[in-house]
Order: sequence, then C-alpha cells, then structure tokens
Amino acid sequence: MKDLIKVANELQKVMDFEEGGPPVDGTEKELTKWVEEAVDEIDYEIDKFSDEAVRILTEIGLWKGQKVEEVEEVEEVEEVEDNLMDQVKAAGTMRDLKIICKDLDEFKSIRGQLTKYKTMKELREVMLGMLDPTEEVEPTPKAKAEKKPVEKKEPTAKKEPVIKKEPAVKKETAKKSPGIIATIVSLIEKSGKKGITKDEIHEQLVTLFPDRDEKSMRSTINVQVPNRVSKEKFPVEKLESGCYRKKA
Repeated sequence: MKDLIKVANELQKVMDFEEGGPPVDGTEKELTKWVEEAVDEIDYEIDKFSDEAVRILTEIGLWKGQKVEEVEEVEEVEEVEDNLMDQVKAAGTMRDLKIICKDLDEFKSIRGQLTKYKTMKELREVMLGMLDPTEEVEPTPKAKAEKKPVEKKEPTAKKEPVIKKEPAVKKETAKKSPGIIATIVSLIEKSGKKGITKDEIHEQLVTLFPDRDEKSMRSTINVQVPNRVSKEKFPVEKLESGCYRKKA
C-alpha cells in the first residue's frame, strides 16, 4: 500500500490532474483503480517518472513504456564494448593482443588462427572489426596482392525496348475522423469568448464516441483541460463561469 501511495502521488504530480486526485485515504482497491485509470492517460514520450515509480508500476503490471532494467542493460553492454576496444587499441605488443584473444570469448573464433597474423596492425584491425563491424578496416598488403583481376565482361545483347507502365491510380482513402483529444481541442477552440465547460465537452464526446467508456473519457478531459492543452496546443484560461476558452 505504501508503494501504491508513492506512485499515485507521483502520477498526480507529473500529470497534474485538475480534478479527482488520488484517494490516498481510501482503500487499497480504490487507490489501485485510480492508478490504473491514471496510467491509461500517460503519454510515454512526454511524461517522465522516477526509476522507482517505473519499477513499482512494472511490478504491478501497469507500466507499458521502456523498463529501467532494459535501459541499464543497453548502457552496460555499450560500456563493455567500448572498454574492449580501448584494450585492443592500447595493446603494445603482438603478445598482448594474443593474450586478449585467448582470455576473451569475443575473439573465440580466431583463437586457432593467431599464427597466420604476421603484424600487430593486421591482428588489431581484425579484432577491432569483430567488436565494431561498422569500423572500416584497411586491407593488408597480402590481401591487396591476392585480389583477383577483374574479368572483362562480354558485350551484352541488345536490350529490348522497355515498355513504360502507366502510373497506378491512387485510391482515395476515407478521411479519418478526429480522435478524443483532437475533439477536445477543437471544442475549446470553437467555443469562442463564451467558452465551454468540462461537462459540455463530456456530453459531446459521449455523443461522438458512443463505443468509448464514459468514465475514461471524463479522466481524459481532466488530464487535457486545461494543463496539457495549454502545454501542447495553445493557452487555455478558466472563466468565473467554470468555462474554458482559448486565451486571447
């Protein structure tokens, strides 16, 4: 329950719900339900949470973004690869390079072929190429000498004339109707100086989206109006009448 309260408070702080804050004094069931509804409104590209909050939400099966462990693991792998490359570059003798090959599994595939490399430069380039395939490796003098001469191509037969294909006619696709958030933004923008209340927005959404959950749409309105619309679209102000309108 302690972790649930902690993550609920962080959700409220990050997402800045104007109404319906977390019921921290209620039952665990009530708080869990509030957290579930709040998580549904997370924008994973914009809303940022602490590692602890992400772990808690992951443990209870609600987090849908990138997990903390995944980020740490990627960073750790990249760091190990960088260290290995530094070791290979810093090796001062042929013997040092061969010791690295024998000690590390990354070079297991060339352990039995070490005697064929005659110079440090040649072996070092091969090892760096194994750690980072994108790194360009200059061919050794021996490799240059072994290049096969380019065979002369026989003249090809006269090409048949190419028949131009008529460009395919693009099919007209049906225009997609705006989603819930776009509709909320549009309703505020079109409300003019008078503005529009959250209840009026909700009534319109229920009419326009009969297949969507009414309570969930109410939560979306509370997240979007006025804070997120002001942050992402245009400034919104609240009138004394309780209506919201686009700030002039």
